[in-house]
Amino acid sequence: MKKRRSNGLKITASILLLVATGYLLNHYSKTTTITYAYSADLPAIQLPDSSLVYLEPGAKLTVHRKFKRAARLEGNAFFDIHSDPKQAFSLDVGQTKIQVLGTSFDVNTQNGLTVKLYEGQVQFMTSTDTLKLRAGEQVHYQDRSSFISQQQFSDSIPPLVLRNATLEQLCQQLEKRYRYKITLVPPINDFRVTGQFSSQNDIKVVLDILKQSVPIEYTIKNRHITITTSGEEEAVETFRIE
Repeated sequence: MKKRRSNGLKITASILLLVATGYLLNHYSKTTTITYAYSADLPAIQLPDSSLVYLEPGAKLTVHRKFKRAARLEGNAFFDIHSDPKQAFSLDVGQTKIQVLGTSFDVNTQNGLTVKLYEGQVQFMTSTDTLKLRAGEQVHYQDRSSFISQQQFSDSIPPLVLRNATLEQLCQQLEKRYRYKITLVPPINDFRVTGQFSSQNDIKVVLDILKQSVPIEYTIKNRHITITTSGEEEAVETFRIE
């Protein structure tokens, strides 16, 4: 009788242990990572090391709560990674890995995987190959049988066309075009912009053109631009940029 009771206690204890283990594993998996999803209200995600990530619609970025300069990407995104010579930034995309120290690059997962490097250097790694990319180079990876080595690229960007756009709408377009995070302090919607900017214009040129017609000042720190009003706000005004 005692033996049966002992066996019963062992079985009960085993079940409780399995339940507790399952709970801890489930709880651990839910609480040790943070997943960021694309949001039109949050075009740029600032990571704890000051790196900026611009997710495109449908994209997700997962990082450890105790940030270790590592992340996993699903979808398309642009990265501006803060330089840290002591620790590389590691990005997992599908079955591949990208390692950088400090650089700007674009990841596109449509029709395979394409990585375009705009600044710095990165290492692109699969289970069998490793490539070093330099600024102005790209790599395309479809699967193990069609690994394409680095190639030069030259993006053809159409001009930015605006029709009666608010400054907030303009800033949203500039964020997507130039991959900067832009903050309006306070929000300024009393002006409208009509015209177009050449794709060759630097973002500083664009902001200086705005200053000629709109009472604003701006500061740039890393890839974060803060725009503030200078002087009293005026009535609604439309001006053209040719």
